[in-house]
Amino acid sequence: ASAPAELSALKARIDSTRSQMAVLKTQLQPVTEEITSLNAQMETLEAELKSFDEQQKSGNQIDIDRYNAKVRTHNALLAKQRALIAANSSDLKTYNDLVEQDSVLVKQYNALLK
Repeated sequence: ASAPAELSALKARIDSTRSQMAVLKTQLQPVTEEITSLNAQMETLEAELKSFDEQQKSGNQIDIDRYNAKVRTHNALLAKQRALIAANSSDLKTYNDLVEQDSVLVKQYNALLK
């Protein structure tokens, strides 16, 4: 096939791939925002739990009930995060595959331009 025809075909595939990516990105945005929020909450709890651990190691008395409540909260957030990822794993995988495909197509397109 001629270079202009190949370029045109690749451009069409790139546009199609990017259109699919845009749809999925919009669909997944609330999911990724919630996962980001859950991760931030878990990081805060992990820091608090580490602080409790360090206090206890240095011989200080800690509030075991508060510690256990934070562990339960952390575990509940972790379960929610894992459930969200599992429920959306197919779309997340498809999106990542499209990103990879886009990269390959752009490389092929640029190689033809040289």
